[in-house]
Amino acid sequence: MIVTVDPSPTEVVHEPTWFGEGDSALFGWLSSPKDDVVRGGVILALPVGFEARGARKAMRALATSLAQSGFLALRFDYRGTGDSSGDFGSTLANPGWIEDVASAVDYLRGCGVHDVSAVGMRLGATLVGLAASSSQLDLRSVVAWDPCESGRGFLRELRALETLRHQDVAEYVDGSVETAEFLFAPDMVESIKSLKLLESTPALWAKRALVISREGRPLSTSLREHLDAGNVEFETTTEQESSIGIHPFFSVAPVATITRIVGWLGEDQEERTIRPQLTPCTRATLSDAEDGRSVVEQVVRVGPRRLFAITSEPRTETTSPWIVFLSGVHEDHTGPSRLWVEISRRLAASGLRCVRIDLSGSGESPRRAEDPLMRGNDPVWIRDAREIGLSLTPADPTNCVYVGYCSGAFLAVETAYGSGARGLCTINLPPSTDFSHVIWRLEDSVSSLAARTSAVMRRTIRRHSAVGELLWLSLRWLLPRRWSTNTMAEIMSRGTRVLAIVGPADQSAYQNVPLLRRLGGPLTRATRPYPPHLVPTLDHDMSFAQGRRDMAEVLESFVLSEFLTK
Repeated sequence: MIVTVDPSPTEVVHEPTWFGEGDSALFGWLSSPKDDVVRGGVILALPVGFEARGARKAMRALATSLAQSGFLALRFDYRGTGDSSGDFGSTLANPGWIEDVASAVDYLRGCGVHDVSAVGMRLGATLVGLAASSSQLDLRSVVAWDPCESGRGFLRELRALETLRHQDVAEYVDGSVETAEFLFAPDMVESIKSLKLLESTPALWAKRALVISREGRPLSTSLREHLDAGNVEFETTTEQESSIGIHPFFSVAPVATITRIVGWLGEDQEERTIRPQLTPCTRATLSDAEDGRSVVEQVVRVGPRRLFAITSEPRTETTSPWIVFLSGVHEDHTGPSRLWVEISRRLAASGLRCVRIDLSGSGESPRRAEDPLMRGNDPVWIRDAREIGLSLTPADPTNCVYVGYCSGAFLAVETAYGSGARGLCTINLPPSTDFSHVIWRLEDSVSSLAARTSAVMRRTIRRHSAVGELLWLSLRWLLPRRWSTNTMAEIMSRGTRVLAIVGPADQSAYQNVPLLRRLGGPLTRATRPYPPHLVPTLDHDMSFAQGRRDMAEVLESFVLSEFLTK
C-alpha cells in the first residue's frame, strides 16, 4: 500500500473554521491565495456517507487549485457529518443539508465575497441544485459533478453496493437503510428520498451551469431534458471511478476534471479585486446529541510536525488523561463511520478530554517532501504518534489513553510501548503486531543489512500474512529477547490499563486457514498476556452498525470506569 502525497503549494493558505451556531454549527476549510486578494468565492458541497470518504481527497485538491487561481474556496461538512454538529442517523431526523448549503454561501458573503459559485459532487450536487432553486442564492456559476438524480436513487445505489460487499445485509423493519458503513435512520431515509433534482429549477441555479456526468453512466432522458431548460452545459469524465469508486486510501485526485472545473469557473469571472475579511473560528461549543450537555471543541496543532487535530473537552476544567484517537491507513481523524467524533463528544460530555488526530500526510495534516511514501504501518506515523503525549501534556507525557483500530491499533501499541501511557484500547489489533514491531525497529536501524532484512519481512507479512505470522510465532522463541519483544506484555508490566476488543474474524490470523488454525490458535494465545474482549457482532472493517454500537459501548464503559476522575 503506497500512496503519493502532493503537499499544498506555499502560495495557498488553508484555514479551518466553524460557522453557524449550536445545533447548526458547521465545520469547514477556507482555502485562499496567500496574498488574500480574490476574484470570487466557491463553496464545495461533498457527497454523503461512504462516497464522502474518497471525495475528500478530490475536494481538497479542487480547493487548492481554486485558491491558486484566485478564488476563495469553502469546503464544509453538513450537519451530522465530518466535524460538524449533530449525530448522523440516530437523532438527525431532518438533516437540513439544503439549509447547510445556503449557510455556506451566506458565510462567504459575510466575509465580503458577494460573487459566489458552487461545486457539488454526487448528492452534494443535488443539494446545491435544490438550495439554489428554493433559497434564491443568486449564484454566479454552478458545477454539478456526477449528480444524483434523486435521494431515492442514491440510497438504492448504496444499497446495491452493500449487497456486493457483504453476503448478509441487515434488513430493518423500521425503515432504516444500512449502506456501506453508514446507517440511515427512518426519518433521515424519508428526508433523503424527498430530494429530487427534477423538482429543482435549473434556470434559478445560477447564471450558468455545468453538469459533469460519469462516462458509461449517462444522465436519464428526463433529467437531461429538464436541465436543458436552463443555461446548462454538459460534459463527461472518466476519472470518477478512481476518485470515489475506490477504497479511500487508494483514491487519487481527478486532475483532468479538476483542471476543467477551475478553468470553466474562471471563464466568466472578473479579475481579482476583493480582499475578504477572514476571521476563522477555531473554537466552538457544541451540544451533546443525547442529553443536551455541551462540549467545547477546538482546532489545535500537535507536535513538531504541526499535525492537525481537534480536541473535545468538557466546559469545566479537568486534569483527566487525554483520550487520543488514532486512525489507520484507511481513515482520517473522524474515524471509521465518523465513530471517533461521536465517541469523543460523548466522553467529553461526561468529563474527559479527547483528541482526534491526522498523522503526517493523512486527512488534513501535511507531510514533508523528504519523507518516504505513505504505506501501512508507516514509520513516520510511529514517530508522529510517539510525540503526541509530550505535546499534549509536557509535564507528564504518559497522561494519555491511546485508542486505535486495526493499523491504528498497532500505532497505539507502539506509542504506549515507546512513550508510556495510562491506558491503551485496541480494536481488531492485527495479530502480527510484534512482527511489525521488529520490522519497524530494523527499518529504524542505521544498518543496511537490517533495512534489507526488514524489507523481506515486510513483503512476507503482506503477501502471506497467516504463514508469515505462524513463522514468526515459531521463531520468536529462538531469537534474542531484544528481537522478540512481547510488546503488550511489556506495556502491561508498566501499569498501563489495557482493553483489547476483537470481533470473531480477528481472534486469530488463522481463522480462515484450516491447516493452520489448530496450530496457530494456541501459539497466538500463548503470546497474549491479556484476554481479548470478544464482541460477536463486530466485523473487521466495522461496516455494520450493530457491531459499532456494541464495540463503542464496551470501549466507553472501560474508559469511563478507569479514567474518569471521581
